[in-house]
Amino acid sequence: MKKKIFVFFLMISSCWFIQAADVEFPLIQSMSYFPYAHHSTLEKKDLRLTLDIFYSNIYTYDYERTRINDMETLSSTLGIRYGVTNGITLELYYRAVAAFGGIMDGLIINFHKTFGLAEGGRNDFPRNQVNYTYNDVFSYTDNTSAQLPLVLGTLARIYSSGNFHLNGRLALGLPLSSKTGFSSSKPFLTGGIILLYRKKNFSLEFSNHLSFFKNPNWLVEEDLRNQVFHSEIRLDYKRIFGGILYKSTPFKLDELSNDAYQVYLGIKIWKYFELSLVEEFPPMDTMPDVSFHIRFNLSRLFAPGSQALGEGSHRRRKRAI
Repeated sequence: MKKKIFVFFLMISSCWFIQAADVEFPLIQSMSYFPYAHHSTLEKKDLRLTLDIFYSNIYTYDYERTRINDMETLSSTLGIRYGVTNGITLELYYRAVAAFGGIMDGLIINFHKTFGLAEGGRNDFPRNQVNYTYNDVFSYTDNTSAQLPLVLGTLARIYSSGNFHLNGRLALGLPLSSKTGFSSSKPFLTGGIILLYRKKNFSLEFSNHLSFFKNPNWLVEEDLRNQVFHSEIRLDYKRIFGGILYKSTPFKLDELSNDAYQVYLGIKIWKYFELSLVEEFPPMDTMPDVSFHIRFNLSRLFAPGSQALGEGSHRRRKRAI
């Protein structure tokens, strides 16, 4: 009984994130990814540093066993944002990912057994072993790692009136290397429109980003949609926040053609962390099964006075965008 209780709380805790951003799924993120967690511009000369670390268990496959995503990944994204003016913020994001067999397969299977849930075919493949395959294009069975494109972006104020603000983002993904199944040698271009409303302890963000890319060299013959759309609505009230997230897929056929849907609810802890419970909606073919996520607001850890316009700073709310 104690073991069952332990497994239960372990699995519950594995659903806790630090606010939603991108959806962890290497095959789609290899073409373009969305590291944008903050949508308010910074004050002039303000610097913001963040480090996002994801630990994810990914398990999906098609019935023919030709497209398999069975692995655990550890990814980190370093974000640097700098306020050029009160209305323009420059952004830079660097992301690296490692894939390996991990340790969570058995825990997830035991959790399913304990509560009478379907194990989802997890016994079809060896536990805690990489099995990452796409048709006859690639097949990984060993641990591996990759660097994703460096993202350079600009976030700018388009319009502001009272508590309503409209921001726009333009970003370019610049390839650092090519890794089949993980990273493309082709650049990608992302445009975003964000609507913000802030009043005292309440705020609303409605962000929409569309990314354009070309087929990776290792999928050059694949019939893909050469764009991915990412949309998120987030509500904040004092220390409580919640939201919904949608992300499309470039694939047109079979299970990989299913888009990703998530909803989350969370709480802010101090100035440095945000914890939220994230729930996925079926079909869950282009998202992780389980993820841990830690965000470190490095600039606030080392320079507590640093503030972003509209990011919890009501003392200077008149200039917030």
